[in-house]
Amino acid sequence: MVIDHGRSSPPNTCRLSAPATPEVLTMTEQGYPFETNSWYGMFAPAGTSAAIVQRLNAEVNRILTSAAMRERFLLLNMAMPQVKTPEQFAQTVRDDVSAWGNVIRTNHITVD
Repeated sequence: MVIDHGRSSPPNTCRLSAPATPEVLTMTEQGYPFETNSWYGMFAPAGTSAAIVQRLNAEVNRILTSAAMRERFLLLNMAMPQVKTPEQFAQTVRDDVSAWGNVIRTNHITVD
């Protein structure tokens, strides 16, 4: 499938359909129970003051919820990112490390 910016649309492995290609079924909708979501985040060095972390979080979230960013995400056929607190984002990272760690251990995946 080709969308308006000329890039091929890969299989949708997310929980929700992509904004510009709602007709592309998710893997689960196609009968393959597979779900993953990508995320982007900012990390600060250990020991960064809570005030700085909160300020960065507020500014990033303000930008992410702007009309210009909504338009850009739609243009790129990307779902709008979830706006999270630093604590919520830390939990997302912990959950993913745990989930993918289980996949690695269960399937005996190693680095060659």
